[in-house]
Amino acid sequence: MSAPAPYVLLRQDVHPDGWLLVAIETPLLHELRLGVPVRGGPTAPTGPTRVVISAWGQRPSDLLDGPCPVVSSALRDALDGAGVDNVEYFPAHLYTNADPEPAVATDYWLANVVGAVACTAPLAGPLPPEVPGRPRVAAPFRILPERAGGLPCFRLAEDRELVAVDGRTAAAVRASGVRGVFLQPPEQYDGLPASTAPPDVEPSP
Repeated sequence: MSAPAPYVLLRQDVHPDGWLLVAIETPLLHELRLGVPVRGGPTAPTGPTRVVISAWGQRPSDLLDGPCPVVSSALRDALDGAGVDNVEYFPAHLYTNADPEPAVATDYWLANVVGAVACTAPLAGPLPPEVPGRPRVAAPFRILPERAGGLPCFRLAEDRELVAVDGRTAAAVRASGVRGVFLQPPEQYDGLPASTAPPDVEPSP
């Protein structure tokens, strides 16, 4: 039997002409950042959460990086189809920071990935740039599969804004045809936004 495909990071493919997360307007942001269960609690969202995105982006993305991932229905379906069952989904409506109404998209979800695993080992290299209020994982690094317990999707305990998926889940995401998703080997992580766009690409006017 062949070895399972290694874990990769599920990240937004940031494009100069794409959507960027500006704010998630919820009092549960701290809980969602940590990945603790909130469904069924007294403060769980009862309606769509307002998510603000940049106004200039012309390339929709099925994933928005942030303290809590925001995913499209298409990406949710891909994760569900791969057997990921530790994500609490809450409806989200996307608005731009220039035009507060109407919503530009309503088929999105806050994806609260519940559970964090300490399973990284550093490679030689400097720490990534420091972001106030956010821990730094060594960059680049390895994910040790023997410590992941076979989970298909989880947050890294070393940096809970980073989500890892196993090879089967990564293959399902690739096959789904979603846009704006970057499956990054942790050995290539440098702490900066992930992008496949050429460095000289400028945003559209």
